[in-house]
Amino acid sequence: MKYFVIFKLFNYKTMKNKMKLLGLTMMITVLTFVAIGAQAISLDKKTDIEERKSAVEERRNEKVCSRIDDVLTRLEKKIGKKNGEDKLKERVQIRTKEMEENRAKRDADLSERREVRDQNRDVFYDKLKAKAGEDSAKKAAVEKFKTAVETAIKTRREAIDSAKKTMNAGIDRAIATRETSVETFRNEFRSSVETAIDKAKSSCENGASGEELKSVMTQLKNDIKTARENYKAKVSEVKKVQESIQTLREVRKESVKLAIENFKTTMKAAQEELRKAMGA
Repeated sequence: MKYFVIFKLFNYKTMKNKMKLLGLTMMITVLTFVAIGAQAISLDKKTDIEERKSAVEERRNEKVCSRIDDVLTRLEKKIGKKNGEDKLKERVQIRTKEMEENRAKRDADLSERREVRDQNRDVFYDKLKAKAGEDSAKKAAVEKFKTAVETAIKTRREAIDSAKKTMNAGIDRAIATRETSVETFRNEFRSSVETAIDKAKSSCENGASGEELKSVMTQLKNDIKTARENYKAKVSEVKKVQESIQTLREVRKESVKLAIENFKTTMKAAQEELRKAMGA
């Protein structure tokens, strides 16, 4: 009886330990599942955050890339407005028309003055002929003087007209060259910017990351800045057409001065010869 009680007591303790072990095992299992579930939730949450970040970055990149195509248009408008080139052709047309009208007016005034002077010289020649009377030597001297004067005047006028024509042609070429050069430089600027844009667009099409895209956009800005500075420097230089025009005017001035000096020299000699012939 004693051994039976002992055995039963031992058996009870064993069962109790087994139950504890089973409970502990179940608790560990539950905790394991809970931990795995929490890890899975955390992983899912992290994945969701990463996906949202990726989506945001993708949208941002798409937005940046979509704006690249508008860069050239916005730059041309900005530069054109800043340099006043949007109205350049209109201004050139107005100035060309005004210049042509002023030239025509000056030519008409000059022609009128010359005609008056021609008439006055005819009156002067008639007076000289009257003074010469019937003296054949004096009459011959008057005719010689008249020929010398008319030849000198013709030579002077031709020299002055040629100098003016050369100046006007030079001014026209300078203005035309300026406008052609500005257009050429603008096309060069457009080509440079288009090349930079194509390079940036290629990076976008190849799926550049956010950091890579930042580098691409920085390079694009630098390329555009260089193209713009080159364009502005060239345009600024070629627009100094006034210096060329001033040089042309100085050349004309010297040519006219020389023509007048030669005329005066010829007239002085003719007048001296006439004076001696007339016995004055």
